[in-house]
Amino acid sequence: RQTSRLDAAHMITIRLTRGLVAIVDDVDAALAVHRWYALRRSDGRTFYAVRNSTKAGGKKSSTLYLHREIMNAPPEMQVDHRNGDGLDCRRDNMRLATHQTNQMNVRKLGKLKGVRKRDHRWQAYIKLDQRQRCLGRYDSAEDAARAYDAAAVELFGEFASLNYPP
Repeated sequence: RQTSRLDAAHMITIRLTRGLVAIVDDVDAALAVHRWYALRRSDGRTFYAVRNSTKAGGKKSSTLYLHREIMNAPPEMQVDHRNGDGLDCRRDNMRLATHQTNQMNVRKLGKLKGVRKRDHRWQAYIKLDQRQRCLGRYDSAEDAARAYDAAAVELFGEFASLNYPP
């Protein structure tokens, strides 16, 4: 993601392992004193900035995530990165979310979300509360994707991950 000069004036980067950097707002610059590293998520394409916390005596006690520290996230909440970049830890890019609302913002890689081919037509579907709902069958993948987008906005609001953002 490219940032404008105005954006860059109000943020800093924190150097991580793997040649990566995390972006934070100026108000969170004090967190740069810690030694952070890049942790790859199991999906293979998302990274997060993490550090180890140590107990007295130098023993590792836990892994701390940069985005959770910035948002002061309670244990029962998750932190959602609006743009899907786990290393963009600017406050305006993050929001607290339940597990369910955080899953609404998951993006599919290289495919249309909520679309599959069935019997020579395109079916739109959406998951809500662990149940899959069929949204109809369409002549084109684009029509099915737009049906998914409309349902996602209606059901998930600001957490909707769209195939064709406005």
